[in-house]
Amino acid sequence: MPGKQYHFKLLNTVALGLIFLITGAVFQAFSLDFGGVLDNKTALSVDQNSTEFSQQDRLSLWVYVPINDFWTFSSQANYLWALDDPVGYGIDEFALRGVLEPAPGSIFTLSAGRQRFTDPTSILLNEPGDGIDAGFAMSGFDIRLAGAYTGLVFRENNELFLSAADQSDFADENLLLSPPRLLAAGSVTATELFFYQSPYLSVLSQFDLRPDTELNEGEGRVNTQYWGAGIGGPLGPTLFYDAFFYFNTGTTLTDVDGGKVTFEESSIYAYLTGIGLRWFVPEVMQSRLSFQGLLASGDKDSISTVQGNTSGDALQFVPLTNPELGLIFSPDLANLLVFDLAYSIKPFREQTGGRKPAPGILSEFQPELRSLVVFRPTTGAVSRGGINPDSDAMYLGTEVDLALKFRPASDLGFSLTSGLFLPNSGGSNAAFLEETGPAEFALSFDLSMSF
Repeated sequence: MPGKQYHFKLLNTVALGLIFLITGAVFQAFSLDFGGVLDNKTALSVDQNSTEFSQQDRLSLWVYVPINDFWTFSSQANYLWALDDPVGYGIDEFALRGVLEPAPGSIFTLSAGRQRFTDPTSILLNEPGDGIDAGFAMSGFDIRLAGAYTGLVFRENNELFLSAADQSDFADENLLLSPPRLLAAGSVTATELFFYQSPYLSVLSQFDLRPDTELNEGEGRVNTQYWGAGIGGPLGPTLFYDAFFYFNTGTTLTDVDGGKVTFEESSIYAYLTGIGLRWFVPEVMQSRLSFQGLLASGDKDSISTVQGNTSGDALQFVPLTNPELGLIFSPDLANLLVFDLAYSIKPFREQTGGRKPAPGILSEFQPELRSLVVFRPTTGAVSRGGINPDSDAMYLGTEVDLALKFRPASDLGFSLTSGLFLPNSGGSNAAFLEETGPAEFALSFDLSMSF
């Protein structure tokens, strides 16, 4: 079966390439623009028990076609090669976009097709889907409505795994497409309502469309809603902030008998909140200091971050997209409290307040130092191996990352990142088991080249 699966993926990859070329040929009558991006990621991770090496290359090809003064067409496909999965592919974008001015001072935007859908923070949701995204902007207000279907997205390009049935699908290499879900989102933003501050209201829902015939015992649908509010803007000439809160409701399946025979549908009452600060000091080597705090609610009786409730209402936040927190420690955004502090400089820039770059390519060399301190708000599950089931410790560990970023040209960039994670382990009540070890180390080299 692995050989058949490989050839099946390869055949579909060739088919995607043909579709991409045909699309370009069809629009040759218009002013066609096209190109590509090659990304390489090579990583090494070391802990007390193992040493792992990974290699991944991603080729993305894009086509952009301005049809007239109002409408454009864009398409992007990707090909992924990795050591653990030789062939992967996907369609990132295949959309028609329009920008209209129905009245002076107002703008109406519409995009239809395969595209990436996000919430106002891009922390809760940042996923591809097939649908429509419409926006209307006028003086002081920005309104957005969007809807998408995820069941046609290739499995490798999907991160929406919210139930036990989703996890089973992801482990089945014979499945090509993602679980079917309907996404619906809306937001209203009051742009610069007072003192250049922009508050907003947001609502997002996802509906599990999996039929009953595809559900095994112990598997159920997870339907969720997210009711949010946020605000952001400047606190000074070079100091900016943003803050948000999402209240998570919905339904999930609860294991009330230790995974044996009894499952009940329970309500979800959870939350996600966060705050971010960004301070720019261009006169001091283009310094940038940032802080982010994220809190995702947990449930002490939950045995897993995916459909793990075992008693009463489910109080653990159900994440959609999981942002990358650290190079090493980046679990699901559930039952988690994270403090992230980062500082970066461009040491070879002239001290001119950032208005005039220094000569030479070294001006684009940028080291960045990050520190993450991680806790869990309850003794419930965290999506990370090695957790001590008998521990009631809230502190999970600290990670320190050092990234050396260099972009000698606008279409070429490198980064070398090293990370050290120090888990709370070693004691009888430590959050991690002793065999986890005192430290974990990782090294990652990334290259991005556009053409």
